[in-house]
Amino acid sequence: MKTTTLKSLTNAHAWIGLIISTVLFIIFFAGSISLFRENVLSWEHTPPLAKEIGQFNYGFVDYDKAISSIQNSYNVEVDHGFYLFPPTEYTPYIEAYFAEVIDDTDPETGEDHHDVHVYLNPNNGEIIGNGENFQFANFIYQLHYNLGLGRIGLYFVGLITLFFFVALLTGTVIHWRKLVKNFFQYRSEGKKDKWLDAITLSELWGCLSTSCMPSQGWCLIWLLFTKFPTLYFFIRVIRSDYSKQQDLTNHTLKNLVTLSPCQG
Repeated sequence: MKTTTLKSLTNAHAWIGLIISTVLFIIFFAGSISLFRENVLSWEHTPPLAKEIGQFNYGFVDYDKAISSIQNSYNVEVDHGFYLFPPTEYTPYIEAYFAEVIDDTDPETGEDHHDVHVYLNPNNGEIIGNGENFQFANFIYQLHYNLGLGRIGLYFVGLITLFFFVALLTGTVIHWRKLVKNFFQYRSEGKKDKWLDAITLSELWGCLSTSCMPSQGWCLIWLLFTKFPTLYFFIRVIRSDYSKQQDLTNHTLKNLVTLSPCQG
């Protein structure tokens, strides 16, 4: 490789890494915490809700009152999924997920509804909390994939990821000739050489792990379509049955929520 080309790649590698390093650190750090998202959510909302609920009988939960409370407080969109999760020893409350009709269509997404997540008291069915009030875990999760900036942030993170891929490629090309020879090299004499060896090793492992994820996905798709067509057909049948079951659930819910409380 020509000296001028190698120098250009080195400069591009250095500047790209310098520019995107701060954003990548935020993305990676938030992603590491998001691995424990469910645990953080439980730590965040279970103690205050459990204190408000107090004692209750696990053998009897009044779901009729819970549904009536939701019906009276929200304009439920009956053409979407409606999910109720019973209380457990670790989550002593009813969780409900559903969609609410909104008056004005969202200008960004064009949707005429928004998702709602509420917590209900299993003793009397009253709503005691909203999922929007417990946002720390969700904030960290959104920080990981869109930096908390919505759709614009999602595109920005995708652009940063492309630059990260370019940095990995240029770094591999720069060190390609001595990649195997200096793989386990660690020079402790000079501070600059020490950091260079550490960066080279981390970049190599990063390039390998980044390339493995899409490769595994493509291999799985190829095996599914070429070697296991029966399994693919079986999955299609399951998805078809699930869709029919979901339609039946929505139809049942539509008939349920149109009833007045006195009719339940």
